Amino acid sequence: MEGVRIENITIKYDDFTAVEGVSLHVKPGELVTILGPSGCGKTTLLRSIAGFVTPVSGHIFLEGKEITHLPPQHRGTAMIFQNYALWPHMTIEQNVEYGLKLKGVPKEVRRKKAVEMLKLVKMESQIGKMPTQISGGQQQRIALARALAVDPDVLLCDEPLSNLDAKLRVELRTEIREISKRLGITVIYVTHDQSEALAISDRIAILRDGELQQVGPPLEVFHDPDNLFVGEFIGESSTLKGVLEEQEGNKAKIRIGDAGLITAYFEEQLEPGAELKILIRPQDVNVIPNKKRADNEENILKGIIRTNSFMGDHVRVNLELPTEERLIIAERKHIEETSRMGVDVEAFVQVNPEKVLCFLEERRIR
Repeated sequence: MEGVRIENITIKYDDFTAVEGVSLHVKPGELVTILGPSGCGKTTLLRSIAGFVTPVSGHIFLEGKEITHLPPQHRGTAMIFQNYALWPHMTIEQNVEYGLKLKGVPKEVRRKKAVEMLKLVKMESQIGKMPTQISGGQQQRIALARALAVDPDVLLCDEPLSNLDAKLRVELRTEIREISKRLGITVIYVTHDQSEALAISDRIAILRDGELQQVGPPLEVFHDPDNLFVGEFIGESSTLKGVLEEQEGNKAKIRIGDAGLITAYFEEQLEPGAELKILIRPQDVNVIPNKKRADNEENILKGIIRTNSFMGDHVRVNLELPTEERLIIAERKHIEETSRMGVDVEAFVQVNPEKVLCFLEERRIR
């Protein structure tokens, strides 16, 4: 069993290159999310796997068989679209049976399979209704049932939850993962929503301007990004400008202008004065309540609180540094004290040096 293997795929529309030299291996039973901003080529890549777009070069294999130039119906794939794409003149049952009918499956077998799939997505009670009689979330469940009914080797999902409200998105993304794991089906899932990708993926493939930036498990791409784009795109962060003051072994001291001095750890040896970009996650900073003056302590930055919002399990603080940069903080350690600090007041924060990520321009320093 080989799953899906994409080798050096390039896709062009006239003079525009939508996807360039992308290679990716999705293992059997794996859920891989293709993630990136709008226009990065993720849907184009997915449609090439489905057979709706033909690459100008490269190869696509499914279970060891090349499918690059096969028509969609002969590929062993099924697709869920953003807009549900249900037949409005057919009942829910008829929609789910549609792919099986095209394959010439007998009526009784089709009905049995449709009922089975509708039970799987908790929609068996809607079997006789028309698509216009059910909600958007219910319609997407029907689209999922229809895709699964043909027993595809690979399920392709093109931003299937983007038209739903936040609560339904969380509910349905969980169900898609649970169902795919229960059935052992391979899933390639496209989204621009980082939280969605982090929540459901075995691995995430990140695209930028048609080029693959990094592939890895959610924890890896979040905590160990290969470049600044990945670091800023995955999860929330603040990026500050810093200058290397000194380095001893793997310990570097970095000056953030008049805001203060922080420590970071990396093996690469750099010359003092090197201009760096520093990426810090909100959860890796803590407000120091009642600190009145700035010492030359490492990992202490000073600034002015511009917004201070109680969010239930944390206080979200927007701190303006003397460099005019903003540092976003998710304060969980001193919630009550921080929420009482107000706005337009001086504050000091402590940065976890083990979590500081450093970059030379776009390149990660390790």
